Amino acid sequence: CTDFNLMTQGEIGGKITALIIEKNQFANYQVKDDCDWLFMYIFSGKAGMSLGSKKKILNKGDLLVVKKANKTNLKIMGFEACVLVFSEITT
Repeated sequence: CTDFNLMTQGEIGGKITALIIEKNQFANYQVKDDCDWLFMYIFSGKAGMSLGSKKKILNKGDLLVVKKANKTNLKIMGFEACVLVFSEITT
C-alpha cells in the first residue's frame, strides 16, 4: 500500500493531480503560474521527463522535486504504462 498525502498549514496551499500515460504516449504538464514547488511521484511504471535542457528517466517509487516551478512545462513520455501524481505547492 502506498499512501500519498498533501498537508499544508497557514497561507501555504496545494493541489494534487494524477495523470495516466500509456506506453509510448507523450503528455505535457503545465505548472500553474503561482506554483513555488512541484513534486512528481511515479506511482507505477516508467517515464521519461524533460524540463528545458534537463532530461530524467523516472521509475516506480521515484520522486522529482522542482523548486521555483512556476510556469514550468514538463514534457513526459511513458516508457511503460504509468501513473504519475503531481503536487503543486504555493507559498
